[in-house]
Amino acid sequence: MATKAPRGLSASRVELLLAGLRACEHRPRRALAGRLTPWDLAARIRQRHADSGAHGRAMQKPLFAGWGITDRCNSDCIHCWSTGVGCGYQLSEQDALRVADRLVESQVLCVTLSGGEPFLRPDLFEVIGSLKQKPLGVEILSNGSLIQRHGQAVGRLLCGPGDLIQVSLDGPDPETYLRQRGSDLFDAALRGIAALAEAGILVRAHCVVTYVNVTRLAEIYRLARSVGAAEFSVVPAAAIGRGSDIADKLDPHCYLDRMACVLEEAGARNDGPAVTFKGGFALFALACEHGLEPPKACRPVFFAGDQLERICINLDGSVYPSSLPYGYRALGNLVEAPLHEFLPPTDDCPTVRDLSRTCCARCPGVDVCQGGDPRAAFAASGTIDAPDPHCPVAAGAGKGESPDV
Repeated sequence: MATKAPRGLSASRVELLLAGLRACEHRPRRALAGRLTPWDLAARIRQRHADSGAHGRAMQKPLFAGWGITDRCNSDCIHCWSTGVGCGYQLSEQDALRVADRLVESQVLCVTLSGGEPFLRPDLFEVIGSLKQKPLGVEILSNGSLIQRHGQAVGRLLCGPGDLIQVSLDGPDPETYLRQRGSDLFDAALRGIAALAEAGILVRAHCVVTYVNVTRLAEIYRLARSVGAAEFSVVPAAAIGRGSDIADKLDPHCYLDRMACVLEEAGARNDGPAVTFKGGFALFALACEHGLEPPKACRPVFFAGDQLERICINLDGSVYPSSLPYGYRALGNLVEAPLHEFLPPTDDCPTVRDLSRTCCARCPGVDVCQGGDPRAAFAASGTIDAPDPHCPVAAGAGKGESPDV
């Protein structure tokens, strides 16, 4: 059963959430001690892109790349979004190193390694070493359970201003963790975080909120604070992969209410990790209802619709023009060719969506939200040229009915 909360949040509570989102736009950089990070560089590139009059055209090259390097995992999460889990495929070490070399050649600013569980790849350190031929940022998304034995080795490789490891922290205790992640790895994850702290590596504690753990969100924040995480990031479960079966069990207003509690506690203490979170359509709608201006971070989108800022590399080396390979054709394959050989022309960016025949066309907020999450749209309707099904306007057009104008 979904956890319920009052449908409306007060204007003061909504303003607190909006202020938290405004802080999201800067705090992760401050958490990195003021060093010039990939995100600082990306901001400068975006500004030059805008100043050149190139608005509406894709970047000449991607700024960030997400790379799923294995489908093997020692967790069994109820919210797992990975397209690769269970397909039984991963690149050989030779091909993985070729992909790493070509990412370095492409001059992306940061590469995020995910899975599955990246630390299950025996050649992970060779891949990281190849990526570190140049000073690009490397992030690793991990459940933390295998890190304790590798802390010092990782510390020698991940010492740049854009390097960090994200460790999943989806419960404040072993019982909640087990219900959501399907594995008894809670204590191992905490030991992994401790090993990273000892090695001087920045840690982002990451919580995916579901009906299982939403009421424990403040406790999870306190745990992240107690283990010395530099950042505490929170997202609601996405209706993708396994998340499609459970995402609608989470009441978005309950999520926002509990998130406000976290922000209140973080503000009172003022000495814990930077708090970042997703607001989504529920907060966007509440901001409009109360006449409040939503910040950029409140926009319920996952990538810039008119800029090819992010690419993802799937398990076989295929490259997609988004943060996840949902609803897109592959641009090419990095095992077979360098990135520049198959990037689309800057005036023909494939991430642009056509919403002219949907209810988005008559919505005054479309310039802000750009139709919402294209992955959710694809999961619900088989095309990215449709509104995000979580949008209250789209839902009001009639459940199960065509969104055409």
